[in-house]
Amino acid sequence: MYGNPWYNNYNSYPSNASYNPYLHPSYQQPSPYGPVPARGYYDADRARALAEQRARRAQYLPDEVSDEEDNWQYNQLDPRERAYLNAKKRQEMLEQQQRQRALQEQQRLQALEQRRREEEARLRMQEEQRNHARLQREQEAQRVCNIPDSYDFDAEHKPQEKRFSRSPMPPRDRSTSRGPTINTHVRSPSSVRTDHLHPQSAAPHTPRSPSQASPRNPGPNVRPPSPPKPQVHYTEEHEKAATVIQQRYRIHAASKKLDSISAQFQELKSKFTYPSSIDFQKPGESEETVNVPATRAPSDFDDDSEEPMEVDGPQGKLAYTSKNYPLHQYADSMDKLLMKLDGIESWGDKGLRLKRRQYVKEIEKEEQKLERYWKQAWVDYLASQSKSQKQETSASTSQEANGFVPEVQETPDTLVDEEVQTDMDIDEKHHSEVLKQTEEVQTEMSDGVQAEEIQTEVDDEHREERKGRDHKPIVRFVKEELEEAFKENSKKRAPSLKRHITT
Repeated sequence: MYGNPWYNNYNSYPSNASYNPYLHPSYQQPSPYGPVPARGYYDADRARALAEQRARRAQYLPDEVSDEEDNWQYNQLDPRERAYLNAKKRQEMLEQQQRQRALQEQQRLQALEQRRREEEARLRMQEEQRNHARLQREQEAQRVCNIPDSYDFDAEHKPQEKRFSRSPMPPRDRSTSRGPTINTHVRSPSSVRTDHLHPQSAAPHTPRSPSQASPRNPGPNVRPPSPPKPQVHYTEEHEKAATVIQQRYRIHAASKKLDSISAQFQELKSKFTYPSSIDFQKPGESEETVNVPATRAPSDFDDDSEEPMEVDGPQGKLAYTSKNYPLHQYADSMDKLLMKLDGIESWGDKGLRLKRRQYVKEIEKEEQKLERYWKQAWVDYLASQSKSQKQETSASTSQEANGFVPEVQETPDTLVDEEVQTDMDIDEKHHSEVLKQTEEVQTEMSDGVQAEEIQTEVDDEHREERKGRDHKPIVRFVKEELEEAFKENSKKRAPSLKRHITT
């Protein structure tokens, strides 16, 4: 508000005049009869006041300028509207900065494009100059070569020839003699123009413009043009030769790959050692493993006549343990080598095909040997287990035959029912009672036999009666009596009692 000119010592009217708003020029109509108002004085004073105001404003710092009093509309807004206006201003500033950056990037790209075009134009100009200079040198050399070395001069021209021969030869520029360019300004006597002597053999003279004239001493950066390369025409024989060379090269490269794979296999085979024990998964178990010793030597499986063993069932599965890691790694390495061999092409060469087949057979033979090795270990383990079971069975039967009943221990494989165990206990009690009764009967019978042997012949009648009867042996009589005594027992007890009686 205080920046207006009428608050800064600006005198709109003379100091000796009273204030009258109607005296302002805008309220007065110019009269053709009145005096001309002194507008020059007022205009100069106003311009001076405006200049002083701008000078004073220029002295202020930016943070000292406060627009809150001037921007009265902004002060009348609530905080929400002010935040909206501030966000809008920031958005405008960001958009302006983006436009400036885009403009700067566009200007940079235009400058790069301009420099590229200038560089291309300069290179084209240099190439044109080199081509033009080369063409001029070729034309000059051709013109010099077309001039004959000797002329058949007439007698009237001999004095002139002598005069030419006596004229000294101008010195040759050393700088131009070293380069491949030909100095057109220095000519030998044989290259003097003789158009007036033999006009039919002279080449037509073509005028050259100053721009087409080649420089006398080319700069060090200008490279002399290279001679044109002879154009080669290829025929069918060249194509056939190239095809044969490519085919031989491919066969040689494939053969080198086969040799490399064979060397890798031999190195892998030499480093591998067959394990002395192998881990197998237990039949019917998913986590538990059993360690099986490998008693066979690896050399026992070198014979190819043996067929592969079929023990791939659940009972013969290798376990993935740290002990079996060399086995799995060896098998996987051989599988990878076989895949590499399958990826090598023979290119129609029979020798290369046979060579690849031989290497494949060697690797497959080693894989079969490894497979037979661990499968045979499992078969041997099963055979040893069955043999031990048979031995245990025979030992138990022999113990039962001798009258010794081993104490049955509860194991996961042999579980006895509680009722059967109770019946066995009852049978053992009855068996002990029967044995006691049998011993008593046998002692009584033995005493009776001794008494009969001591008897005298007095009892002949009684002896004959005994002979007449169908006498049974004493042991058989005892057995029959015992069988009749235990007929009332259960069927489960009878077989065990009979077995003990027979023994």
